[in-house]
Amino acid sequence: MGAWLANRGISPNAVSCSSMFFSAIGAALIVGASSAGETLFRLMCLAAVVCVQLRLLANVLDGI
Repeated sequence: MGAWLANRGISPNAVSCSSMFFSAIGAALIVGASSAGETLFRLMCLAAVVCVQLRLLANVLDGI
């Protein structure tokens, strides 16, 4: 996967920035979920979980 990213000209800094982006979006979803209705709360929490996983994936790819 690291070779694929390198072949496309994606720098490690871009991957690190995407990690920070996913982290910020996940944090905003968690904060926003506290004032949402029940259904929206569940969807926002699920989206935050996805953002956490994408952040971890970006960290792994950054290390490759």
